[in-house]
Amino acid sequence: MSAVSEVPPFERLSRDLLPVTYHLHLKPDLSEFTFSGRVQIHLSVAQSTSHITLHAAHLTVQRLQVHVRAATGEVREVECVRWALRAHNETLVINLAQALPVGAQVELSIEYKGELNDTLRGFYRTAQGPAQYGAVCHFEATGARHAFPCWDEPSFRAQFQVNIQVADASLVILSNMPEQSRELGPEGGVRVAFQPTPSIPTYLLCWSLGQYDFIEDVTPDEVTVRVYTPVGKKEEGAFALEVAVKALRYYKEFFGVPYRLPKMDLIALSDFAIGAMENWGLLTFRERLLLYDAQTSSAMIKQYVALIVAHEVAHQWFGNLVTIEWWTHLWLKEGYATWIEFLCVDHLFPEWNFWTQFITDTLNPALELDCLDNSHPIEVKVENPAQIDEIFDLISYNKGASIIRMLFNWIGETNFRRGMKAYLDRHAYGNATTEDLWKALEEASGSPVGTVMSTWTQKKGYPLIRASLCESKNELSVKQAPFCIGKGSSGGVSDQKECSLWEIPLSLTTKMSPQHSTMSIVLKGESEVVFLPENDNRSWLNLNPGKVGYFRVHYSPELMKRFVPAIEDRSLPVQDRIGLLQDYTDLCHAGIVPSVELIQLIEKYRDNEDFTVWDAVVASVKALQGLMQSDPECLDSFNFWQRWLFQPAMKRLGLDARSNDSHIDMLLRSLLHWSLVRANDEETLNDGLERFEAHRNGSALIPADLKSSMYACALRLKGQEVFDSLIQIAKDTDSHEAKGEVYNALGQSQDSNLLQQALEYGLSPAVRLQDTRSVLSSVSSESVLGRNLCWSFFKANASEIGKRYKTGGLLTRLIKAVTCPFSTLEEAAEIEAFFESHPFPGAQRSIKQAIESVRLRAHWIQRDLESVKTYLIDFQTKQASTPA
Repeated sequence: MSAVSEVPPFERLSRDLLPVTYHLHLKPDLSEFTFSGRVQIHLSVAQSTSHITLHAAHLTVQRLQVHVRAATGEVREVECVRWALRAHNETLVINLAQALPVGAQVELSIEYKGELNDTLRGFYRTAQGPAQYGAVCHFEATGARHAFPCWDEPSFRAQFQVNIQVADASLVILSNMPEQSRELGPEGGVRVAFQPTPSIPTYLLCWSLGQYDFIEDVTPDEVTVRVYTPVGKKEEGAFALEVAVKALRYYKEFFGVPYRLPKMDLIALSDFAIGAMENWGLLTFRERLLLYDAQTSSAMIKQYVALIVAHEVAHQWFGNLVTIEWWTHLWLKEGYATWIEFLCVDHLFPEWNFWTQFITDTLNPALELDCLDNSHPIEVKVENPAQIDEIFDLISYNKGASIIRMLFNWIGETNFRRGMKAYLDRHAYGNATTEDLWKALEEASGSPVGTVMSTWTQKKGYPLIRASLCESKNELSVKQAPFCIGKGSSGGVSDQKECSLWEIPLSLTTKMSPQHSTMSIVLKGESEVVFLPENDNRSWLNLNPGKVGYFRVHYSPELMKRFVPAIEDRSLPVQDRIGLLQDYTDLCHAGIVPSVELIQLIEKYRDNEDFTVWDAVVASVKALQGLMQSDPECLDSFNFWQRWLFQPAMKRLGLDARSNDSHIDMLLRSLLHWSLVRANDEETLNDGLERFEAHRNGSALIPADLKSSMYACALRLKGQEVFDSLIQIAKDTDSHEAKGEVYNALGQSQDSNLLQQALEYGLSPAVRLQDTRSVLSSVSSESVLGRNLCWSFFKANASEIGKRYKTGGLLTRLIKAVTCPFSTLEEAAEIEAFFESHPFPGAQRSIKQAIESVRLRAHWIQRDLESVKTYLIDFQTKQASTPA
């Protein structure tokens, strides 16, 4: 019997050899989609070795040489006995005839070839028009090895000098640093050499070539900032440029540390796997997240652009100047940048109410994911490269941002900024860990930051705080236990010992003091009793003011009842109204409170006029909708209830834009209109069709904020004719935002033939790789018919989808979009069985989370559907008999 060879376990690269500088020479061929390269790597020898192991993937090595420079200056070649590329761990292993001595200066020279593929990873091609291509890099986390042999781990920082030679001198060629020289070659070619970078890790190296226009500004510190756009669109880069220049100034002042490079370029790419990437000095963006047209772009796109630019500029300090030591600490840069992007944009645009939006858009999604059994700690052990892509998720980004926000609130801005400056100064041009950050903040504040915060980063989940009055009524009992939404039978409290307890900064506000805390403690044990001021013992009591803490609160019925008048008269602060509703929604999901009580609580928000509160209401309504999608009678009554809920707010605001509309008004109008479309509001649908026809014939254009929902109205009512028109709109426009408006509407049809056409269109060459999920998600999320068709389509095309995406965030988000809408135990079992027989490497955790979510919804339905159905039918009957 022959032995079965096992793949060796993953190991990080040895530190026997340390790269110091890379001289990289590249010659891409945009007609053949190939590139040739030569890299000269200068190494220092920390430990004598006769083996060299570095990363290389999907490259053809043609020649390699090793030279050693002795202390005398003599240079000699060391024979390479053999070398081999190992696909299983993406390494190039070189065996030498003799050992390299400690302290020697070594030059490793490798000539190789590679493919300019279309996978959006490594060094890849990007379409810029019919038969016109550019090329660009995306290296995070392990893509640099696809472009050149290197030590492709974040702790191996080195200096890079990039040289690029192309056959077309008209191409715009960029890299992290400014040009050092430009030499015209024969037959119209050009060779560009760039200035050496400072010490950086491989994943932050970048270069780009293609046809672009640019718009520029210069900061007071003489940093040249440019936004590169597709040809003819440079004015659409003006808003991003404004934000980038202001963000550089803001972060310099906040950190007390200047930006360290002479220039910063931001470039809009038509093909890009993620939203944006912070490559030092050359920031890359998906086109629709960098370009903003004041005449045709929506308010939502404007704030997306501001946030994404602020996020990537923040990384120039937090991630680039100081880099994580290993991917276990991914949250340290991504969570921090996600938090500070809000701080920056709130400073630049205070009228946008960004910290209130943070609660709904960032904090709550993290809490919803983190109460699953299949969540993970912020600091998660990464044992192989396939696991890295999976932790670019809501835990690393959103939970990371949320606990930084909690920490900032606890130790105060002055201490926080002092600690941040010390951290950046101490680790500049080097690597750091989570513990390094806690140490700096602890020294600055004098508070036990490491002890408290490690309870939030080193284990998954978060606590549920139970609050009730003691018998005396002048004391408040607070108790903590790990909250797990799948533990509904035990009150949502996990029995896992690993969860233990958290150290929780708690504050208390009351009706008498709604904006200022009357008490602040750190809850370290399982419970504590808090004394209440005598004049506050009958008012509402809020244990998470501003929704700053990363936890849920379950108030006793007596305490919960006290909030109701303050919700109705809106005297409860906006952030607290949002937090209360979000907590109650998850308590309902866990089976701690009945769904009918959640519906009745939502009804108290009907007179609200604030966009951010309505945003939270819509999220809770969508969660409830998952209960009844499979019951037509219940869904019909639920849609009636939704129309009752949303119509008054829509009438108050009006569908037509007003001259004094604020940014927030435009966001609210879009939110309410979409809500009424989904609730099958007849007046809204008919009006939408009429406006679509006027838009199509050019007599009255639809405002950008309403295009997608108006498209949906027309598609629901006129079917194939409108579907064909929408596909033509997407085909004719070169605006990625305009294409996205079409994609988001395609799933609104209730015709199985049109939904199938939408699915096939989503996987066709007409839709870019990064946009397929938008189309499929639109179909799967809107109806039982859509989700069933989408799942069948996914299964039938699983092989093609696996080849297209292989791994990464695009794949995991697509899988969740297709699977999460289901709602029965049988469907969960089917999904589980399918992925067991059709594995997708790098998506295992996301698949488990999706299956768990389906099972939780199934239990919720079993528990509450009948009572909800009874309530909603009674509600509809009573409203129908009530005079208007």
